[in-house]
Amino acid sequence: CAAKPVVDFYLVPTELTDIQINTATGSASLVQKGVQVTVEPLDEIDLFDLTKSGEVNPYLYVGRWGKVEPLYTVFEILVYNTEHKRVSIDESAIMIDSDGNQYASLTYDYFRDLYANSKTLVSYRPNYYSPYNSYDYYTSQNYRAVSRSYRRSPTAKSARFIVRDTIFDGGHVFEGGKRVGFLIFDRLPETAKNLRVIVPRIVIYDNDDQISNIDFHFGFQQKTAIQP
Repeated sequence: CAAKPVVDFYLVPTELTDIQINTATGSASLVQKGVQVTVEPLDEIDLFDLTKSGEVNPYLYVGRWGKVEPLYTVFEILVYNTEHKRVSIDESAIMIDSDGNQYASLTYDYFRDLYANSKTLVSYRPNYYSPYNSYDYYTSQNYRAVSRSYRRSPTAKSARFIVRDTIFDGGHVFEGGKRVGFLIFDRLPETAKNLRVIVPRIVIYDNDDQISNIDFHFGFQQKTAIQP
């Protein structure tokens, strides 16, 4: 059955001081000291469109009968340097939810290590459609069926390349330049209703090489989607 992403939960920005909200995209923007930062939450449909049919999407789990579930909470961040000689951006962001949980954004190294042993790594998931698939006559016990999934090298390599091309890894942005990428966090619990995203630290280098820091904070609410 073909995969069909359906959004169960989604994030919307909250109105904070000086925050500009784009209701069409669900993004939030803030300009400080000549630097503009825009953060947009991405749902299952946005992430599903990253890959072609048959490719492994590193941000989604596609189960039996095509059910699609997000593996992470993902935001797209854009940093635009409008007037400074150079700005430097860290790669690590922080997300804090209303339950008090704090998450650091995942780095490329995390995904690289995740796929490093792809030839031997096997994952097991319960097969709910066939509760028992074996019977031991010596112990008189049934054993629950499981679905095995092997991450072969070409598949893992493809997924790793997608992460490398999309993840936000910080760096330098010169005057008039932009830097875009994904901030990837562990999946937000369904019980969390409000959260804050503290974007990577931004350092400004002016013409006289004086340094100043800027902090950008954004608020979001998690809502339940109404299914048709």
